[in-house]
Amino acid sequence: MKKNIKNVLFVFFIFIFYFLYNMKVNANSINKIEMDVYIDSNGNASITEIWDVYLNQGTEGYKQYTNLGNSKISNFMVTDDSSKIYDSVSYWNVNGDFNDKAYKNGIRNISGGVELCWGISNYGNRIYTLKYDISNFVTQYTDTQGIYFNFINLGQVVGYARIVIHSDIALSLDNARIWSFGYNGNINFMDGKIILDSYGALSNSQYMVGLVRFESNLFNTSNISNNSFDDIYDLAMESTNEVAGDNNYFNNLNYFKMVTDFIGFLIKILFRLCLNPL
Repeated sequence: MKKNIKNVLFVFFIFIFYFLYNMKVNANSINKIEMDVYIDSNGNASITEIWDVYLNQGTEGYKQYTNLGNSKISNFMVTDDSSKIYDSVSYWNVNGDFNDKAYKNGIRNISGGVELCWGISNYGNRIYTLKYDISNFVTQYTDTQGIYFNFINLGQVVGYARIVIHSDIALSLDNARIWSFGYNGNINFMDGKIILDSYGALSNSQYMVGLVRFESNLFNTSNISNNSFDDIYDLAMESTNEVAGDNNYFNNLNYFKMVTDFIGFLIKILFRLCLNPL
């Protein structure tokens, strides 16, 4: 009986190791995200994002933006590592199948915001380039101008993330103050730009919020707020989860639940074998 139990235990742990290894290899994952944020003279932003991912399931990628206030997103386009330019569609059918969404992108209205959607199109190691504009990116507060924005909040692990904010005006301590929230990395000035760097992986509970105070009115923005920047600063210190873009991610299964369910199933088998050895 002891020999049978040892054999069962051996098979059990080999099976668990094999399952967990393949789960890690096969799960959708985001290796790296790089964002370039260019602010024009009117305080509008042009965004370029490069997503380096591994995918083997699902039909689409998407990025949510909520609580955008006076800002609007437009001119959304996607290209991939094959240099394919995706077709922009006016209506995104979230229930479409893989082929319906392939090589297409669109903006979907959701409660409180929008989703930027695109078809996965091919599985495997992929690189997607997203481009879009955000109007009224810079806000004119009662005392000065600023930015308060959640750039990345994935709800899943990301291997590395970096955000570069720049304009035709060199940004430095001479004309700006900067803070960041939600991750273990840092925010710094570098060569006239503002850099948010994750300095490693983001966990599924981390996010990247940037808060920038411009020490003078650098931009001709028409986005007027009745709040002072100090009000926004206090809000940021209290909670950084209530800003734009509070959820972005690829379609993904709950692998933790899969693992626990699977282990529970194997434990039941092991228990029965111990009671009734072969």
